[in-house]
Amino acid sequence: MKNRVYKIIDFVLTLVIISGLVYFFKNPLWQTYLRLENKFVPCSRPITYSVGNFDKRFNFSQKDFVSALSQAENIWEKASGKNLFEFEQVTSGTLVVNLVYDYRQEATQRLQKLGVTLEDSQQSYDALKKKHSSLLDAYNKQNAELGAMIKIFFFFLVGRRKKNSMP
Repeated sequence: MKNRVYKIIDFVLTLVIISGLVYFFKNPLWQTYLRLENKFVPCSRPITYSVGNFDKRFNFSQKDFVSALSQAENIWEKASGKNLFEFEQVTSGTLVVNLVYDYRQEATQRLQKLGVTLEDSQQSYDALKKKHSSLLDAYNKQNAELGAMIKIFFFFLVGRRKKNSMP
């Protein structure tokens, strides 16, 4: 009888310890489970995504951004024939999409205001190179003219000082 009570206490204590470990390490255990599931049974459940940071300087609404994400999601799902992604309203998705406005976007918008469009083509590159060359030539010409003007100015300034210092 005493032996049986020890076995029950031992079982309950082991169960409490295991339950405590699972409770405290549930997030890493869950992530490990999901990684193993993705490795051995890929695309078995959709990847949840949500919108994180959204910068309004992009000049379109968050609703339009979510719509664009949904269109991209549909392209992937149509090609695979599976439900690969699922949008979540709250920012708790596995994949958080941030729309961050930084110096690159600012430079792109400044170039657009100047009438320069950026494309990923040889023609675009050649046009930008030509525009850069013409602007560089104009700068060099104006810089040379300024240098000549500065020389003339100092020549007259030094000449006047010499005249004024003579008795």
